Amino acid sequence: MKKLFIICIAILFSLTTNAQYVSFANVNANITDYSKLNEDQLNLAYSKSEKNIKTSQILVGAGIGATIIGAVMYMNSINSIIGSTNYDFSDEMAGSTAGILFMLGGGTMVGIGIPLWIGNSNKINEIEIHLTKFKAPSQKPIAGIGFTFTF
Repeated sequence: MKKLFIICIAILFSLTTNAQYVSFANVNANITDYSKLNEDQLNLAYSKSEKNIKTSQILVGAGIGATIIGAVMYMNSINSIIGSTNYDFSDEMAGSTAGILFMLGGGTMVGIGIPLWIGNSNKINEIEIHLTKFKAPSQKPIAGIGFTFTF
């Protein structure tokens, strides 16, 4: 049993993720080299990243809410166990188990949402840099009307 536990812990510590930058080998995966894309492809990638940011924000918000609800449920059941005089704690144990499950679910949602939020924010910044090459330069005033400041 100890060997199995140690092996599981070793596997857990050996797994790493890099949520910000991931390179993919297959064609259907995300692209990390945005300099080869045209303007329509960059705009599509930009809108997808914006949608992913909104999704991750919803995940984080729902995760925080679920964690708070779970903590309240857990604390209420523990307080009722402490203040109880009978020894039948089946209802309180169900409440504390549900609270723990809510906290675990909320923590998982926050743990997934934050890296998605960070990774897509970095993606949007990189896409914006590459989109600037498609923007027209600022127009000069016609026939000398107006002011032009150059630095």
